[in-house]
Amino acid sequence: RRRTEALSLLSQDQMDGIASGSLRGGGGFNLSEDQQQARRRRAATVTHDNSGKTIDLMVVWTDRAECAMSYLAHGCSHTSQTTANMLSKIELGVTETNAALTLSGIDMTVRLVHA
Repeated sequence: RRRTEALSLLSQDQMDGIASGSLRGGGGFNLSEDQQQARRRRAATVTHDNSGKTIDLMVVWTDRAECAMSYLAHGCSHTSQTTANMLSKIELGVTETNAALTLSGIDMTVRLVHA
């Protein structure tokens, strides 16, 4: 049910982008073996939480965003490094958000379930 709710927040253009591959979600593309293992370990630790205190986060991005994150021109070639740069920025955002929630006394966390 949660997955359906998350996907319903995406526009039809975004859904078409995911289907065509123009929106990326680092789904293993160009990742080193270590990065793939880290992703599998993280996925294995995801549990269902119905307490309402955890926000599950799925991140997708465009090819253009991946190039920009690595300070490369639009249309760059994607490599394990460009994907790693994007994933690092996403993970930093989750870490900073959780720190801000904790420091604000808000009993809630954001959990990255797919990127």
